[in-house]
Amino acid sequence: MNNITFIAIPEKQIFVIRSDSPQDLQAFKIYSEKEKNHFIHICRSIIFNPGHVSERIPCLLFSQPMMLAPSGWDTADTEAIKTFRPDLTEYDVLSHRLHGLVLTFPLEKKFIRFLRNEFTGIQFLHASCASIMHASIASSTGGAFGALQIADNIMDFSLAKDGKLINNMLKGGIQKAEDVLYYVLNSLQQFGFDPEDTHIDIRCFGIDEKNLFHVLENYLRVKKGPSGWEEASMEHFLYTI
Repeated sequence: MNNITFIAIPEKQIFVIRSDSPQDLQAFKIYSEKEKNHFIHICRSIIFNPGHVSERIPCLLFSQPMMLAPSGWDTADTEAIKTFRPDLTEYDVLSHRLHGLVLTFPLEKKFIRFLRNEFTGIQFLHASCASIMHASIASSTGGAFGALQIADNIMDFSLAKDGKLINNMLKGGIQKAEDVLYYVLNSLQQFGFDPEDTHIDIRCFGIDEKNLFHVLENYLRVKKGPSGWEEASMEHFLYTI
């Protein structure tokens, strides 16, 4: 297994996390040719086996929008997907399946080609899949649990109880910590969850983590989530592209 993970906001930027130094987060705007080359150089320099870039590298995608539906939904019907992103002329439809659900979303082909040309072992996982799995597993011993992920200005929040997914929310345009607090509290209230009785794990990338916790911990039971929960989630999902 390689020692890096990619956290990507397609068409905007990509973060590189080192498993041996998760605090050392680096961000690149890979649609800039200069930063693209720098990104490749940095990644190759920190991979344990630089000559074996086919080894698996997880890439967590904060990609909007997406559809979460029962598994009977026909993922081959791409007409519905086209309405998501009329600005994308060349894209693939990705889907993940788990426990009777299918999550489907479009992803630009040039983004896929760029990463797969450089790292043939790349494995894409939508951020919502990771939070759904983490919340579901954490709540399986009883009680309510939330998994909150934020990358730049996109937040993803999954809420589960007794091992079952209750709700998943993917929201863009987040400007400040108070926005996150509003959406999380609203979700808890909507489904009748007491903030005092709901444990919430948080992972964030490219934002002021200290300020986020300062705002949230006055109203919610929050703690920093374990590193690598996207890795654990990958073992449970079936990927198609």
